[in-house]
Amino acid sequence: MKEDISFSRITGLLIKAYHYIIKWKWLNSDLWFCRKCRNFLVYLVCNSRELHASFGNLNPGKVFYVIRDPHRKAGLFAVHALVLGHIRDAVARGMIPIVDMQHYPNYYYTDKDTIGRVNWWEYCFKQPFPYTLEEVYRSRNVVLCHGMYDGQLSEILDAEKILQSHQIVSEYMQLSTKAEKICEEEWHKTAGDKKRILGVKCRGTDYLGLKPFGHSILPSVQMTVDKIEELLAVWESAEEHYDAIFVATEDENILKGLKEHFNDKLIYNECYRFEDTGSEGLFNIIGKGNNANYKYEKMMDYLVTTYCLSRCDALIAPMVNGTLGALRMKGKYEQVYIFRLGNYQ
Repeated sequence: MKEDISFSRITGLLIKAYHYIIKWKWLNSDLWFCRKCRNFLVYLVCNSRELHASFGNLNPGKVFYVIRDPHRKAGLFAVHALVLGHIRDAVARGMIPIVDMQHYPNYYYTDKDTIGRVNWWEYCFKQPFPYTLEEVYRSRNVVLCHGMYDGQLSEILDAEKILQSHQIVSEYMQLSTKAEKICEEEWHKTAGDKKRILGVKCRGTDYLGLKPFGHSILPSVQMTVDKIEELLAVWESAEEHYDAIFVATEDENILKGLKEHFNDKLIYNECYRFEDTGSEGLFNIIGKGNNANYKYEKMMDYLVTTYCLSRCDALIAPMVNGTLGALRMKGKYEQVYIFRLGNYQ
């Protein structure tokens, strides 16, 4: 490693104390005071700060790079993007990356019986290298990342960067054994004997209702239908055509609108979809789920749907993190069209 870093045992003790405190069940209740305390603790140990800690005497010749996320309201593929960026940085610095989503609650992961005890990243993905958090937090040289991510959705429009990110995903961000089995089974059940499939990503619910500032403007159902018809006329030929259109969406109303137009040509995976989120964000709705299993199911729905989208042959999609995730998992589609409608103001 080229960098000259001093690893502090005091910092290691402080992080260990944080790991102990964040497991307290009363601290992880939904009371306003507890939420504020939790957020403040995470800010103290993570937000915008890279820490250099020594936790013990294991692996004296190695430097580990712990990837963590202080953003409580980040979806699965926003976290995926953050992790990918930090894996790239860690490898470039000659360090061994490991993902810690055990000690940093987010809206999929707010159950007081699991915070501090279960690494929710490992529900979906394998660790980049064959090390455990337990071993890392007993090692001599550990860098804990600052938790920020400087990546942008503009990578969606850069085929070369997508291929570079695809290499990182293929090598360091493989699906967990259980998640891969679930994804593969759902894909084969959904795709059946279809040979070539056009994938369409449609984000709706709170985006359409709340129009969050700075986020991408999303096309209406009719705009999506018109674009599919327009591009099929260009992309298809007598020799090559798409047997089906796979739609990836969390919005039941969008699904119904597309089914009315494309009928049996439309395929989709089975998962829970939302009809009307009203004036509330999807983050809050999922975060208020009844139990950890409910949140796990929503996270796996998102993962499976995005995985299926990545197995399609061509893509039509808006500028959202789910699109970026599918592109990075796929590497290269036959054809890609991205809606670029500006941002909500």
